[in-house]
Amino acid sequence: DYSDYSGPKPSLDKYPTLVELLNYIANEVNLLVTEKQYPLSEIAILYTKSKMPGHEEGSLPEMIGQALDNRGILYDWVSEDYRAKKGYDVTTDSVTVSTVHSVKGFDYAAVFVVGLDLLDQERWSEEQINNLTYVAITRARFRLYVPYLSGNQITEKLQSCL
Repeated sequence: DYSDYSGPKPSLDKYPTLVELLNYIANEVNLLVTEKQYPLSEIAILYTKSKMPGHEEGSLPEMIGQALDNRGILYDWVSEDYRAKKGYDVTTDSVTVSTVHSVKGFDYAAVFVVGLDLLDQERWSEEQINNLTYVAITRARFRLYVPYLSGNQITEKLQSCL
């Protein structure tokens, strides 16, 4: 039940293509930094799965990184491998790109959660999906963005709580 969540009201928006979703994230990050004066270290982009169905040309974190690179935004892919995770410094002036699992215990001023619509009950139990969703949405202190491509049970639950 997400109705007991007391954090920031999420921006929950559907996008027709992955490219538009990634451009939205990169543009919003740019606005947060330039207009709202957020430090890059206070922004995280969290993902649930690295492979996107129908997008075999690269992993989701690589595509996120490319969208950020195109705008000159520095980022750290924390969950790329064990060295990246071991060397992660939350104070480094760069956007954190990570799996939800890898940022347990951390919080950020602004968080983008990508891929909640990709969690399915074939691989995950309902309890696991709910726990992962809860961890993801509670990483944000002030701004929470949940862009998605296709609605599912999770996005419908979040929408009903708004």
